[in-house]
Amino acid sequence: MSKSVTTAAVLLFSATLVLSTKLTAAEPQAPWTHPDVLLAAVNIGMTEEQQPQFREALAEFLQGFSADVRKLMRANNQTDLPRKIERKRNRRVSTMDKHMSTFLDSTQYAAYETYRDSLLEKMDEAAGA
Repeated sequence: MSKSVTTAAVLLFSATLVLSTKLTAAEPQAPWTHPDVLLAAVNIGMTEEQQPQFREALAEFLQGFSADVRKLMRANNQTDLPRKIERKRNRRVSTMDKHMSTFLDSTQYAAYETYRDSLLEKMDEAAGA
């Protein structure tokens, strides 16, 4: 394991510990801060150059999807809202996948897919799906 990957792993692990000790049962945990999701991110093994690109793609997905859902919720007379939300999420995931494929190698991309699936699972749990 390279020094940058080891350093990133230690930092993410430390952040996870700090977050987990500060959260109480009354405070909901954001899906992207769940320990399983953070561990999956560390397992991608990104270099220091890849980490900002990863954060950018992830932020674009999360912010865009959140905006999509808010827009759908504000619209009048929405029918089949769960299906529309799922379609929006699938489009955002596809865009994120394409972005990640531009800077991750094949081994990292496979680990990213595990990360993505874990993140989406925790998002579903948080949404009560």
